[in-house]
Amino acid sequence: MNQSYLSVYKYLGGCILIVALLLSPGLMQAENALAQDGPSMDPTEVPIDTPPDSEEPPAEPTPEPFEFPQLEPGDLEYMKALEKTSLGYAKMVADIWPGEQWSSPAHMAVYNSKLYFSARSNDNKGRELWVYSGSGAPYLAVDIYSGTSDSSPAFLAVFNNKLYFAADGGNGAGRELWVYNGTSAWMVADIWNGSTSSLPEYLTVFNNKLYFKANGGGGGGTEMWMYDGTNPPIQALDINPTGSSNPKYMEVFNSKLYFQAFGGDGKGYELWEWNGGASLKRISDI
Repeated sequence: MNQSYLSVYKYLGGCILIVALLLSPGLMQAENALAQDGPSMDPTEVPIDTPPDSEEPPAEPTPEPFEFPQLEPGDLEYMKALEKTSLGYAKMVADIWPGEQWSSPAHMAVYNSKLYFSARSNDNKGRELWVYSGSGAPYLAVDIYSGTSDSSPAFLAVFNNKLYFAADGGNGAGRELWVYNGTSAWMVADIWNGSTSSLPEYLTVFNNKLYFKANGGGGGGTEMWMYDGTNPPIQALDINPTGSSNPKYMEVFNSKLYFQAFGGDGKGYELWEWNGGASLKRISDI
């Protein structure tokens, strides 16, 4: 049976480094043979695999009890600093809905040096727009759908010094494009006129305009829409003339707008590129 001896331990940055020395039975027998009375011999001549007939097997040593190393002055402070730096540091900002219920913060965006997001609490106002200044507790920024119903603001984006998002204001227009100026919120336009939602999503600023996925009704399907900050939103592209292209996951790269879309030509959802003008193309049929 191999014997394991704890030989070295060292405290290093809140960790215990343990070095174990493994001694094979043959080496133990060599030590025993060297300790015999009689003429000295070369250790290389000691039979390693077969112990001398006259010797009893060596008794197993009693291991020393392990003791956790005592912290030196300043170690605790070092460990706390290490936790907050190289090992990272995470904490809950606030229990927005106190107790076991979830506030489920989502769709975050920085606007006017504050963090805005969608959340719910126990204030009977539903899922609404919340704000966190970086200190203190988060609080309700605006109750878009008055009462207990959810406006569910989503896909927040900052454009022209205002905060834009999709929401349902409870005004009978459904889910449409909304804007917030730091004080109050209002609907930008009823893109799909009437009670049907146009469902704006993936709001992205490109070439000083706000682009997003939406459906304006009239059989045009869900396509790329654009808002310039002044005039009513318009459909910017008709990628799939026979249906909906459903442009998603928009990102600006090298002065072009990239997104996923369905071209309606049998190639499925692929990566597309648009320069904001006449050049629209699918990158490849990945």
